[in-house]
Amino acid sequence: MMMMTMAATVLLLAYGAVLIVAMAPATGQLRTCAPEDFHYEYTKCDSAGGRWLVSVPNSEDAKCTGGPSEAPVRGKRCDFTCKAGEYLDLKKGQECQPCPPGQYSLGGGVRYDSWEQLPTGFSIEFEEFASPVYAPQHYANGGKANCTGAGWLPRDKYLVTDLSECTSILVYIADLVQPGSVTFTYQNSDNNLLFMFEVQNSKCQTVKDKTRSRYLRTTEEGTWKDEQVQLNSGVNRLYWRAFSTVGKTPLRKNIMIQKIEVTGVAYTSECTQCPPGTYSGKGMMYCLECAANTFSGKGSNRCVECNHNEEYSDPGASKCKIRPPCTADDFFVTNTPCNTEGQTQKVYKWILPHICNEKKPGSVQLPPSGPLEKCPPCNPGMQMNNGVCEFCGSNQYSDGIEPCAPCRGSTAPETGIFYQWWNNLPPNANISFFCLLPAGRSCAIKEGWTTANDHIRTLRGNEANAYSLVSLHIGGFRGGKQSAVSSEIAGILGDAVVYGTISFIFELNCSSQCSFLFLQHIGKEVEVINSWSGQTPKTKYAYNVTSDLATNFSWSFQQISVEDDDLTLYTNRLADMAKIYVISVTNTEIGGADHCKTCPKGIIEDRCIPCPEGTFVDPNTTECVTCRPNTVVRGVNAWGAESCVECGEGLEPYRKTTCINRCTFQSGNNTYDFSALAGVHTIEGPHLFTTSGYKYYHTFNISLCYHDPTASTPLAMCYSNVSKDQMDSESEDSLTYQLPVCRSTILPSSPGDPSPPVSINPLSLSDVLLAVTNKPEKYNITEMMKEAKFYSDDNTTRQTDIHFVFMAEAATKACRNGRRTVITLRCDTKDASKDGALSLPSHCPDGTCDGCNFLFLWTSAHACPRCSKDDYSEFKEMCINGKQRVIKRPTKLCYPDTVSIDVVTCSLFWQDNWPLWLKIVVILVPVVVLLGLILCITVCYCWMKNRKLEYKYTKLIESTGGRDGELPGVDTCALDDGEEDEFDAVDFKKKARFFWKVFTVSKKRKRKRAV
Repeated sequence: MMMMTMAATVLLLAYGAVLIVAMAPATGQLRTCAPEDFHYEYTKCDSAGGRWLVSVPNSEDAKCTGGPSEAPVRGKRCDFTCKAGEYLDLKKGQECQPCPPGQYSLGGGVRYDSWEQLPTGFSIEFEEFASPVYAPQHYANGGKANCTGAGWLPRDKYLVTDLSECTSILVYIADLVQPGSVTFTYQNSDNNLLFMFEVQNSKCQTVKDKTRSRYLRTTEEGTWKDEQVQLNSGVNRLYWRAFSTVGKTPLRKNIMIQKIEVTGVAYTSECTQCPPGTYSGKGMMYCLECAANTFSGKGSNRCVECNHNEEYSDPGASKCKIRPPCTADDFFVTNTPCNTEGQTQKVYKWILPHICNEKKPGSVQLPPSGPLEKCPPCNPGMQMNNGVCEFCGSNQYSDGIEPCAPCRGSTAPETGIFYQWWNNLPPNANISFFCLLPAGRSCAIKEGWTTANDHIRTLRGNEANAYSLVSLHIGGFRGGKQSAVSSEIAGILGDAVVYGTISFIFELNCSSQCSFLFLQHIGKEVEVINSWSGQTPKTKYAYNVTSDLATNFSWSFQQISVEDDDLTLYTNRLADMAKIYVISVTNTEIGGADHCKTCPKGIIEDRCIPCPEGTFVDPNTTECVTCRPNTVVRGVNAWGAESCVECGEGLEPYRKTTCINRCTFQSGNNTYDFSALAGVHTIEGPHLFTTSGYKYYHTFNISLCYHDPTASTPLAMCYSNVSKDQMDSESEDSLTYQLPVCRSTILPSSPGDPSPPVSINPLSLSDVLLAVTNKPEKYNITEMMKEAKFYSDDNTTRQTDIHFVFMAEAATKACRNGRRTVITLRCDTKDASKDGALSLPSHCPDGTCDGCNFLFLWTSAHACPRCSKDDYSEFKEMCINGKQRVIKRPTKLCYPDTVSIDVVTCSLFWQDNWPLWLKIVVILVPVVVLLGLILCITVCYCWMKNRKLEYKYTKLIESTGGRDGELPGVDTCALDDGEEDEFDAVDFKKKARFFWKVFTVSKKRKRKRAV
């Protein structure tokens, strides 16, 4: 009852509004309202899903009075929609009617594929990233991002992102009356750009469904990808978010959206007119493109032909253009295929489509064909057979002039592909020319390239942003089976085995920044090996192939970028073209040989048995020769001494196939051992986040000691963990890198989301270890350290730092010479933890200041030189109670710098830690005492000898009785032979002490004198 009351109220209000307008008093002379002054609208849906159809004036201003006014009627249910190609006619009984010619309809959907301006219903937002570490130093605008120009720009047939340091967001609100879907077509060929699609409900809450909110995969250059997401009924807020992980660079590509289609929306009361350049018949759900030399306006049901003699048009044109006079740039010369007599002739052809007017005054006429002349020779490894060049057979060779000949004994053909004459390619050349347009449309000239005897070149006539492509399929490379061991070792150590080399000579004639890309396709992965832009003289480029799998190489030329503001500049760039003169690929499974090489170890299956590891074939002696010391052989076809590659500083050969470092380093008397730093270590870059909570950061995985094959140390791993549910609707194998240094972009899960973080865009930062050195002046390390502010004015750290230098050789647009990574180990005796401390430059906290050179500082006590016995000094404390502590300390900066304390037995009379003067005193005192004692004994002894003579002299005087001063006459003063001493009074007892005897004698002597 309440529901009916509310519906009746709405109905009465709507009907009342009609009556008020229809019955408004005239303020002047008003005409009577006619039926065309009214239109029909549905009221809002009630809770039962029903609604009313009411008649509403076309204008709010009362321009008429009276007239018919119909009562509201019950309308179709809210979930009702017509079929595709139909519309709901509200005036004729609410029945579905077919769209008239020149219009189209999706029924219950809407399509946006014309982007002259941003369509109604879309809006553009942007968010700046913020980080307490990164933003103040990265952004020059006072610590804030410069979002000027950020957003999505309409470019006629697609939307293009204009990324700065901000996130560009495209928003569309879809109010669905029933469950539907959104389908969009996009292109993103730059791994440094992240593209995310998100669905929010009416409360601006992200739908927790990985099939509806996802990160989108990158696409190949020039190709488009369709993505479809299911939507619930009700309000759906659709967000397309795009941002760059490396900031804004001139060589960065942009993300493009070509088409957006939403189904499940409310009915459509009228069909949409076809855009200019298209047409449609009755009841169409889409419009068809006009063919070349025709045009159409908006809402056309057919295409009108141009005046063929005076005008022309491209496919999908809205108007015809005047044909200009013909010039020498409107035709090209080519050679006809060789006939059975080996003759060819030059033929001049108009560039198609033929847009110039030959009859206008001043026009250049097409030159006549040239005379028959001898065909150029076949390419090396081929021979002429009935006017057609064919590859030589098994075990044969040819220089392209002479017929194929068999290789003589003990030799094998050097198979490869060598294209330098382009008019006589063999039927199985596996090379193709074609053209792609960014908008997914067909090119006017499908081939894109043409042959011109000694070169191939791009054709003029396609749109300026078309991709002219050359594709070469290689079925595989020789040496895969024979070099399985070397390949496995190289896979473990990170060094790549070279299976072959592809080289080419090219030239760019451009009046602007045209682009020329060299790409490699392995499976579903596409890698831009190198790129060039602008005017480029004749240049040779070579690339080492490090996989023996089948692969495709392609060359892409584009005159003007898709992101260019003015695509009409094509008329000023008719002369822009690319030329390729030579393409050469060595050591292929399929191809021809221009010579045979000697096989020192014999032949198997028409190919040489390779020399042992670490040896090469000497061209003079055709014998296997061992490489000189400290060199390795990385190729599978080592020929000549130049095949031996010198190992860098701090490296040593391992099995003569790769250069390794066993996590040690020797510099003079200093020995370093970094084995304690083995294992995988991770460091995160600064976290960047937006105001809405979206964030990302880079994580760097480092495996320093992987170089030792005997250490069983795991390699660092970076991968993309996106799956069918997380990223797109295709089931694809995730991309994984196992390298010593790599980087991943991590997108953390939202709060409350139990799913793991998303890891995308893995990047290799190390293919080859170049050197381990303590000389920062090499490899531009000093400049890198200064720029990262890792060097101060103090030079002491520079002398002890050890640098591991890695190289990722794959070139990119931004890094023409590849990426280089330096890991600097710095001695810090205070940090004796197992892992030490990894840090990024404070000035460039994302590991790089230019996107090409990466730098890490690793401080640890294990980065110090090892202490030896000679590096310690001893200090002995005083001897206490017969015990003494011996303390040992290192005399220089080394590890371990621990102080050892030993307790030893000691003597109180002598200690080694006494000063020199004390030691001299201790030695001299007993010597002086001993000498004094000896002197005393000597004096006493002499005195004892003399006292007998004195006593006898006294007795002699007493016995004479003479006068004083007179001596008696004596015969002798001594005893005669055999005479015994008669004086027993001077004899002492044997046990009497020496001094007591002296005292007794002295006493007797005094007594006698007294008498």
